[in-house]
Amino acid sequence: MSNVNVLEKELEQMTMADEVPEEIETEYILAKNILNKGIIARKNWQAAVSAVEEYYDEAIVNGDLYNALKGLEALEALPIDKHFMENGFDFDDESKKYLMELRSNIVSIIDDNIDVYVANMYCKDVEHLTSFRNHNQKMQKLLTDLGFSEYARRVEKQKEKELDNIAEIKSRQELRKDYSKFITESKIDRFTSYVAVKESLKQGKLIQERVNKFRISLGKDGENIQNTLNTRIKELETFKNRIEQDITDIWDDLPEVKNSDDIEDLIERITIVLQKGISSGDQGSLEEIKNNLVELLADVEKLNATDSSRNEFEIVSTALQEKYKESEFDFEVNDILSEVIVGVSKKLDEKEDHWKKVNLTLGNKKRENVHRWKENIKFLPEYLSEKTRQEIKVIDIEADEIIKEGKIEDVVFYFDKLDREEKLECLKKLEELV
Repeated sequence: MSNVNVLEKELEQMTMADEVPEEIETEYILAKNILNKGIIARKNWQAAVSAVEEYYDEAIVNGDLYNALKGLEALEALPIDKHFMENGFDFDDESKKYLMELRSNIVSIIDDNIDVYVANMYCKDVEHLTSFRNHNQKMQKLLTDLGFSEYARRVEKQKEKELDNIAEIKSRQELRKDYSKFITESKIDRFTSYVAVKESLKQGKLIQERVNKFRISLGKDGENIQNTLNTRIKELETFKNRIEQDITDIWDDLPEVKNSDDIEDLIERITIVLQKGISSGDQGSLEEIKNNLVELLADVEKLNATDSSRNEFEIVSTALQEKYKESEFDFEVNDILSEVIVGVSKKLDEKEDHWKKVNLTLGNKKRENVHRWKENIKFLPEYLSEKTRQEIKVIDIEADEIIKEGKIEDVVFYFDKLDREEKLECLKKLEELV
């Protein structure tokens, strides 16, 4: 039969090259009919072998013992006589060799997968006990019928053992249910609270113990369940540890607070942690710290706002020093206040120095500069110190003298321009004023 296709092509080429002679036309028709019969037989044979090959391919891809057995069963049942001898063909060596190789490969799959199959012969739930029993009875029969008696006995032994262990099947069934519920409910999102994570961890570790107990009897799912569970518990522990570390860092960094930037940073970190749904004890402690920090930050900002008035600066700084003198914060409040006070005082001095540099002078003491001085000191900035104010008073006395002298000079200048009668009249009026 393996030569049918080759002979058909040869016959076709012969007839294409020349017409069939009349004297051999009968032989040609006979040969053509035999070849046509062979083509149909070969097609049917290939279809029968393909059915076996499909089982074989499925068995290879999935390591499936059942498909391997069904493939071997189909191979053993191939009607060789029907496809070959009944059609007038010999069962050729090529076909024999292929079937022997195919059978050997299928048997290898059976040998390679029997241990895995038996090791995973576990019923998932009590509702499928009948299906479990029926399927493995079928497997047992296939193994027996195909000559794998020892394998069949192993399947039977594990089947009976499992069917006699209803209590464990129920326990595994409940474990699967609890596992699925845990994996669904323990997902972490932005709304997940610290308390919820701690509770999930507690449940997860209990399930983990049960999974370890039934690890082997969970069958093929056992490894996946264990790996998924371990991954989820690790995620929960990472989340929990991160929040606990954040809380620890806050307490550790509290004594290191040195300025308003540190205060703002700590307030922001505490706010984030408070949004994580932490325990009531930690919640209360951190809220108290945050409230104290917020109040202190407001006081620091109030103090910073006094950099334009020395009087207000003195009042606010003194009041805050008194307010926090006996404070019991977990960091040095007075050191922070002292740093802010020094900073504000420096700003006041810088503003004062600039004002003095520009304004604290009569220049060349000409009358226009003196009058400009008078304009500049009408409204003195509140950041000027008492010492500077005293300096202003001294210079202002000098300015008054200059203005006074200028006025007399003006009077004498214009008096000198009068004639004798005007001068006498002027003197008379001046005497009346005096």
